[in-house]
Amino acid sequence: MKDRYIILFSIIIVIFQTTFFSFIEVAGIHPSLALIFLISGTVVFGHWKGLRIALYLGVPLDILIGRGLGVYIFVYLIISYVISSIEEQIFKDNFITAIILFFSSSIFEILFFTVYKYLISGYTISLQEFIIQIFVYSIYNSILGIPIYAKLMKKYMGYSIR
Repeated sequence: MKDRYIILFSIIIVIFQTTFFSFIEVAGIHPSLALIFLISGTVVFGHWKGLRIALYLGVPLDILIGRGLGVYIFVYLIISYVISSIEEQIFKDNFITAIILFFSSSIFEILFFTVYKYLISGYTISLQEFIIQIFVYSIYNSILGIPIYAKLMKKYMGYSIR
């Protein structure tokens, strides 16, 4: 996939995430279409495209959501780098691999933003609320992410996940 299509697709994803997906919530948690595309794109397109996808998703999210300039870029670059560094050791066409990638990335994102909120404003949450956030966010991203991951794997790599 060429960069101009990735940029266009990233902008569309960010627009959907900040508008339409803000109305879809379970227990106050919104799904992250950007994280789903980042994970799927990094596995399917490889290391360098994955890092570019992280930038193309992170910059508009930082601008639109405004948690701080570079926060989403930093999180997404770390996630993309870790996934691309283990990319050759994982079974890309395995259903369990996709679930592990979505769960671990979701947990890392929630953990990072919880620590970030604490360091910036002193905001704390209870352990029970933190566990509920992690569980709901991870399940939500996995349910939405598996079909997208399977579609990208089938279209660009010719694999069907099993």
